[in-house]
Amino acid sequence: MKKKVNIMRMSTYCIAVQADEDEYLLINSLTGAVDVVDTDVINLLQSDLSQGEPSILNFLHERGHITQASPEEEFEDIRTLYERFTENRKNLHTHMIIPTYDCNLVCPYCFLSDLRKKGTQWLSTVISQELIDKVFEAIAEVDGTEKGRIALYGGEPLMEKTMPAVEEILERGESLGHSFIILTNGVSLCQYMDLLRGRNVTLQVTIDGPKNLHDKRRIRKDGTGSFDQIAAGIDAALKENLRVFLRTNLDSENLGALSEVVDFARKKGWVDNPLLSMHFSPIFEKTCGTYKHSMQRKDVYTAVVSNATSHQELNTVSFDHKGIAVLERLFLKGELGAPRFWYCEANDDMIIYDPFGDLYVCFEHVGDEAGRVGRYDPELKWNEKYSQWRERTIFTIPECKECKYALLCGGGCGFAALEKYGSLDRPLCLEYHEILNVVVPHLYRSRREDLAQT
Repeated sequence: MKKKVNIMRMSTYCIAVQADEDEYLLINSLTGAVDVVDTDVINLLQSDLSQGEPSILNFLHERGHITQASPEEEFEDIRTLYERFTENRKNLHTHMIIPTYDCNLVCPYCFLSDLRKKGTQWLSTVISQELIDKVFEAIAEVDGTEKGRIALYGGEPLMEKTMPAVEEILERGESLGHSFIILTNGVSLCQYMDLLRGRNVTLQVTIDGPKNLHDKRRIRKDGTGSFDQIAAGIDAALKENLRVFLRTNLDSENLGALSEVVDFARKKGWVDNPLLSMHFSPIFEKTCGTYKHSMQRKDVYTAVVSNATSHQELNTVSFDHKGIAVLERLFLKGELGAPRFWYCEANDDMIIYDPFGDLYVCFEHVGDEAGRVGRYDPELKWNEKYSQWRERTIFTIPECKECKYALLCGGGCGFAALEKYGSLDRPLCLEYHEILNVVVPHLYRSRREDLAQT
C-alpha cells in the first residue's frame, strides 16, 4: 500500500484546461504528463491539498502535477532536461536560400512589403553563381558532410528569372543528399515541374479562400488573380508525388471562408491525399504594419473553433502556432511534443542566405540591415547579433522562470520582442490562457469523435 505523500504545492508547470462539462485536462509541460480529471480534482488543486484522498494525492504526485519541490528546484529540473535534450540532439541546420527578394505577387498584407522601397534594381537581383558557391561552402563549414535540409524562400523563389539559380541549388543540394522545402506562392509551379520531378521536395503553397476572395488578396503585378494557376500547380505537384503544405492566411476579410477552402480541397481530392496537409495562420498586427484586416491570434482561433461546430471539415486543418503544435501532437500521437526551450528556428538551427551575401536567422528580418547576423561572402563570418539570437532561451528571459506556459511558448517571438522592447531578453507573451481554453477543448472533442467513429 502506498503511503501518503507530504505534498507542498501544485507544480508551477501544471496547466488545467476544461475540456468538457466535467472533464479537465491536466497538462504538465515539465513531466510530459497529461491526464483527464474531474471537477473534484480541480477543486482540490485550488484548495488545501492536505485534505485530499491519499490515493488521489499519490497519483497527482507521481504524474508531477503536485510536488514537494520548490519553484527554484523545478526550474533546475528544467535546466537538467534542457542539458539532456541538447546533449543528445543532432543539431543540423536548415539552410534557407533567398534566390531573389522580388515577387510576382503584390499581396496587401505581405510583411516584406517595406522592401519595395529599396527600388526595382535591388528587388530584382538574383543570386549569382559565385554566391551559390559561397552558400555551399558555408553549408559545408557548419554541417560538414551531414545531410540536412535546404529551404528556398523569397520574395518568390520560383520565378522564370530564378530558374537557373534554383536548378543549380537543387542539383548541388541533391548531390550532397539534402532534402528541400520550398515556400512558394505556387503561381509558377506548373512551369517548374520538370525541375522538381523526382526530387525530395516539400512545397508550402497558399490559398486564401475561394477564387473570388483569393484573387482579391493574392494579386499578380498586372492586377489579375492567381487562384487558377496555384490550384493547377498543386494538382501538378501531387501528380508528381511531391508533398504539399497548403496554407491559408486568415484575417477579418476571409475568416469565414476557411471552410470553403477545405470544401474546394476535398472536391479536388487533396484532403484525402496523404501527400497534402492543411494549416491556417492568423495575419496578426506585428507583421503587417498598417494592414487593416489583421486580428489577434486568439480571436482567429476562437472564430475557427466556433465555425468548426457547424463545419466538421475544419477539423482537418491544423493550427499554425508554436505552442499548439505541442498539443496537436498529443491528440494525434498520444504524447506531448518536445518542450520548447526556445521559441523558433531563429534561436536554433535556421541560417538564411540572401542574394547579396548577407546572413539572417529570422524570416521577418531579411533584407533589413539591422537584423543581419553576418556575411557568407567573401567568407562565413558572424557578428554579435548571431550569438544573441542563438542564446535566447527561457533561461535568458527572467519572466519565463515562473511562467507555467514557458515550455509551450519558449519565450515568444524574438523579432516581436525586439520591436516592442528593443531587447531579445524580454518575453513576447501571447494570450496562452485564452488560446488554450479555446483550442484544447476543440482538439479534445475532435479526437474523441474520431475515436468513436473507428
